[in-house]
Amino acid sequence: MYGILPYYMTKLMIDMPLMIITPLLMETLVYWAVGFRHGANSFFSFYLVLELCVQTGSALGLSISTMAPNIVVATTIAPAFILPLMLFGGLMVNPSTVFVWLRWI
Repeated sequence: MYGILPYYMTKLMIDMPLMIITPLLMETLVYWAVGFRHGANSFFSFYLVLELCVQTGSALGLSISTMAPNIVVATTIAPAFILPLMLFGGLMVNPSTVFVWLRWI
C-alpha cells in the first residue's frame, strides 16, 4: 500500500511534537524541584540530553519492532538489546571496573 519511506516520514512527523513536548513538560516539573543549577544554559543542556534520550529510545523501539514479527517476539528480544545498555551505561557497574576491551560498550 505505502512504501517504507513515506510511512516512516509520516510517522516521524506525527510523533515529533509529542517527543519534543513530553521531555520539556517533564523537565519543567522536575528541574526546579530537584534543585539543579539555575540558568538557561543548564536548563537547555538538560533538555537536550532528555530529548536525545527520547529520540534514542524511540529509534531503539522502532528497530526492535522491525525485527520482530509480532509483539510477543518483540517483548522477548527487547531485553537482549536493553540489558547491555543498562549494564554498561554506568548505572549498575562502575565504568572503571569494566575490562578495557568492554569499555567501548
